[in-house]
Amino acid sequence: MNPRGIDKIGNSLTSYIDRFIYHFVDSFFRNLGIILTALIFLPLAGVGIELILHNLGFMGYARVIRWIYSFNCHQIPSRCPVILGEPIILCYRCTGFYMGLVGGWVLSKINFAEGLSKYIIPIILIPAALNLFDILGIGLGLWDLSNPIRFFFGMSAGIGPAFLIMKIGIRLSERYGKSY
Repeated sequence: MNPRGIDKIGNSLTSYIDRFIYHFVDSFFRNLGIILTALIFLPLAGVGIELILHNLGFMGYARVIRWIYSFNCHQIPSRCPVILGEPIILCYRCTGFYMGLVGGWVLSKINFAEGLSKYIIPIILIPAALNLFDILGIGLGLWDLSNPIRFFFGMSAGIGPAFLIMKIGIRLSERYGKSY
C-alpha cells in the first residue's frame, strides 16, 4: 500500500473518532440530568433490592449488596431502621443522607428553589458541619443521640450536595448539550 492510502485511512479514522467524540459528549451532556438522577436514586434502590432479595431467600446476592454498602456504612444493627423484621443495610444517618440526596434532587426541580442557588454554600456547609460535630461528639463519648436525630442530621447533610450537583448538571447540560 502506498503512503497516500495510509493517509486516507488515517484521515478517515481521525474524522470518525472526532465525530464519535462529538456525539458522545453531546449525548452525555444532553442526558446529564437523567444520569445524575439515576446516580442519586441508585443507593436507595440498592437498599430496596437487598431487602427484596433477602426476603425471597437469595441470601448470597443480598450479602454481596450488604458487603458493597459496608464500605460506606458501619451497619450496626441497633442503629439501622428495621423493615419487615430485619435491619436494613444502612444506618439511620446514611439512610437520612440518601433521603436528603433525593430531597435535594426534588428541590433542584422546583422553580421556587431558584432563589436558593445564591445560598448554596451555607445550605451545604451548615448541615455538614452539624453532622461532623455530632459524629465528633459521639466519637469522643460526649453524647449519644437517638436514631431519629441521626436520621435528621444525615438528611440535612444530603440535601445541599444533591441540589448543587443537579444545578451544576442542569447548567452544563444547557451549555454543552446541543440538539441536532
